[in-house]
This record gives sequence, C-alpha cells and structure tokens, in this order.
Amino acid sequence: MTISVGGLVTGLDTQSIIDALVQAERIPIDRLQIRRSGFQNQVSALQKLNTLVKAVQDAADALQETSDPLLGRTAVATSAGAVAVSVTNTTPAGSYTVDVTQLARAQTLTTAASAFADTDTTAVGTGTLAIQIGSGPAVDITIDSTNNTLAGVRDAINDANAGVTAAIVNDGSASPYRLVITANTTGTANAATLSVTGDGDANDTDNAGLSRLINANLTETQAALDAQLTVSGIAITSATNTVTDAIPGATIDLVGTSGTTPTTVTVKEATGPLETKLSTFVDAFNAIAQFNAAHNNVNQPGVLAGDFTLRSVVSRLNSTVLSLGHGSGSIQSLSALGVRMTNGGSLSFDASVLRGAIETDKATVEEVIRGDGTTTHGVFGQIATAVEAFTDPITGAIHGRTEGLGANVKRINQQITTSEARIDAYKQQVTKQYAQLELLVNNLKTQGDSLLQALSNLPAIRTGK
Repeated sequence: MTISVGGLVTGLDTQSIIDALVQAERIPIDRLQIRRSGFQNQVSALQKLNTLVKAVQDAADALQETSDPLLGRTAVATSAGAVAVSVTNTTPAGSYTVDVTQLARAQTLTTAASAFADTDTTAVGTGTLAIQIGSGPAVDITIDSTNNTLAGVRDAINDANAGVTAAIVNDGSASPYRLVITANTTGTANAATLSVTGDGDANDTDNAGLSRLINANLTETQAALDAQLTVSGIAITSATNTVTDAIPGATIDLVGTSGTTPTTVTVKEATGPLETKLSTFVDAFNAIAQFNAAHNNVNQPGVLAGDFTLRSVVSRLNSTVLSLGHGSGSIQSLSALGVRMTNGGSLSFDASVLRGAIETDKATVEEVIRGDGTTTHGVFGQIATAVEAFTDPITGAIHGRTEGLGANVKRINQQITTSEARIDAYKQQVTKQYAQLELLVNNLKTQGDSLLQALSNLPAIRTGK
C-alpha cells in the first residue's frame, strides 16, 4: 500500500521531502544502472565485432578453398547469334567449335480451318479427352455440358496441367476460331498424343463430336524436334536448346543455327573471380579497421576504447596480413599480389599488381594464397585459423568476453532488485514517520486550541486600589 502525506497540518511540503530522501537513497542504484548500461553497450559492440570478424573469416575461407581452380573461367563466342555460353571455374580452358544445325522445338497441333464460328456457344462434344506426353502417363480431362464449347475445352486443358498449353486463334475466315495445342517441352520425346473415349456420337475416332480433337483429326503445324549440333566434331542431340553436358562445367544455350560458319567458343582463365574474392576480403578487413578507429577516437571514444579483445583482433589480423614467406622469390606476401597496408591501418587492393604476379608465376601466387593444400595453407589459411580463435562460439575470445560481461550484468540486476526492495521499504518507513509527525502536530495543535479556549473562559480578575 502506498502512503502519501500532504503536510496540511505542519505546512511542510512533506511529499517533496520524502521524494528527495528516497532519491538520495537511489543514488547507488543509479550508479549501478550506469555500470549495467556500460556493460550492455560493450556486449553489443563485441557482438558487432564478432560479426565483422566472421566476415573476414568467410572471405578468407573462400580464398583458401582448394576444390575450385584458383582462377576463374571466361568464355567468348565468335557468333552470339548461334550460341551463348556460360562457364564455371571447373570448365577446362581451351577452344571449342560449335556447329548448330537444328534447334529444338515443341510440337504444335491445330484444329481444322472453318470448323468453329464461335468460342462459347457451339457445342464441341462430350466425353473424356486424354493427353499423353511421350511415353508418360495420360491425363484424362472430362468434357461435359458445363465445358463443351471451344473456350471450355481450352480452359479444361490448361487447368489439367497435362503438359500442353491450349489457345484459340482467329484466322479471319467466316468460321475463324481454331484450337491450338502446344507441348510445353521441346524435343521429339515430348510430343503430345490426344485420344477420346465416350464420345457423345458413339464414335471415338471420327471427325465429329469430341473426337475431332484426336491427333488424326488435327494438323501438326510444327513437329517436335530435337536440337542437333556438333561440339568439336562430336555430334550431339538434345531435347532442349540448353546443353549442359557437352563441355564440362559449361552451359551452351542455342539461340540460332550456325549457317555456314560454326561458332568458335574460347574458354580462358580469368582473374575476375579472384579479384572479387580479394576485394571482398579487403572490404571485410577495412570494416574492422574502421570499427577500431571509431572506438579509439581520441575526441569521442567508443565503449571498446582500449579494449584488450579489440586490440588483439586488430593486432593478430595485421601481423598475419603482413606476414612473409608464403611463396618464393619476389612473390612471398599479399603485398606482392596488390593487397597492401596503408598508413591508416586499412588495406588497399591494386588488381593490376595481381594480374602481373599471375603472369609472372601463377603457381607461386597460388602458394601465397592457398599454400600446398596439405602441409601449408597460405596466408588466408593462417588468417582463417587466427580469427577462429576469436569467433569460435564456445572457446572464442569474443564469446568468453561477452559471457563475462553478461555475468556482470546479471549480478548488477540482482543488486538492483535487492536495492529496489530496500528503498521501497525505506520509502514506506519515511512516509509513515512523516504521517505520524503530522498526527502529532495535529494533536498538539488541538490541545493548544483547547487550552486557549479554556483560558479565554476564565472570569476576569479584578484589581482595586
């Protein structure tokens, strides 16, 4: 129960006095809260640092990965009108001749001309329309009085997901509407077969009723075709216009036939992917350098100013990045690959230096970056190992530090809870004392008023000469 005292009897602002006394008692709690906030801010900053260090670790892991060649691949085709080629890092470098003689096509079937004067009035017929793609299972479609118009059949086919798409085309004649059925997939193995059972006219094969939609009564305006091409003289047949297994790791998209001049595709080693990975590493490293500079700003220091963990991260990264002896000759460090430390503690990257080093000695460049993959792991293997000592979720230095700060926050919370309970009791006590003071003063005042009243009722004292 909260007791309030108004000070009506004494004339004192007792509530303000009580508040001031309680506030004085709260000073230690305010100090604890300030300390807690400091610890919490440090935890948040360390979590941010952990994220930044993990980005460095991820970038280093990508560079030391030995499953792909060090250098990427790029493909150039002499004729963009016939093929488009995309490659991966595993595509062998070399020159390939691609001659496209036929593109893959999807089958198209069309109803006879002058058969339908409207799309939603004239009945097509009823029964079951079965559509089969290649040797796959047939899909049965029921055509009854609810959907036995040309538009109804079109919609029923499209709703059935039978491997074909139906459309209605107006050819401009007196009875212009024709149903066009196109296979969804190219290639001879994906041609469509349409059949009818239960035709309303009792004949499932004639050119009347629903059976007018069987293959025998449809015109094949485009036959299903496989793509035909040769790659370096080897004949290849493909059901689609995307060929993925002719050149290892490459995708060849066929966009036209070659005509009289085959397309030459040249696959070369490319530094672009490696440059991108190095740039990613440099950016991740510089994010930590900027983080460190911000927290150790002399004019406005952050919560990790002078922090041992932050200093350790920066020191370990700097020493590893600047380390020598990973290669041989003039290529022994990241500096020889264009990754260099600036006076401000950040990294810069000059891709032209990297390209020059690769032209000079590609094997040594790989040794600097990746080591031999067994006994040595290159500079990025060392970096990945170094930062793991900080980022490991169980034994990492950052985890240990945040756990310690978290324990401090927990202890302070307990102290605050205990102190809050003590202050609540103190406030109740002081409030009660002032209430008693008001009561005492009120009683004294009442007694004084009674005495004055009694005195005023005494008879007057007369004096004579």
